[in-house]
Amino acid sequence: SWMPIFIPQGLRAKPALRFKVDLERILRVVARTVRGLHFKETNRRLPAEFDVVTHCDETLSHLPAGSMEACRKTLILPLSERPATIIAPGIFCYRFMLAEDDNAGSAWALIFYERKTFIAVTCPKEQPMRASDGS
Repeated sequence: SWMPIFIPQGLRAKPALRFKVDLERILRVVARTVRGLHFKETNRRLPAEFDVVTHCDETLSHLPAGSMEACRKTLILPLSERPATIIAPGIFCYRFMLAEDDNAGSAWALIFYERKTFIAVTCPKEQPMRASDGS
């Protein structure tokens, strides 16, 4: 629906289209996409005992400060240094890294429209930092 948008100073901006987002559904789609990309990059299915744990800005902001810092150091920064695989310029690209000690463990950054990033980790089930599993 069209609704007026108010900026932080309390001023009314132009009306804009507003809609409700089903974040859990989007995270499930991202998890399924990571399963497919994992197969594309490794030529192996993700083992049944592995999940895809997905996060976005909204879910990462709810992590405790220590967990967020660990995520930044161990996932976000290393992924940002990996080369991007561009599927459609300006629309979709991804970066990934495979765990050195486990063929199925991996970390992914999926970037949509150069502004919306999702972080995903493939890991054995029952790992912490869950926002959504990709079952």
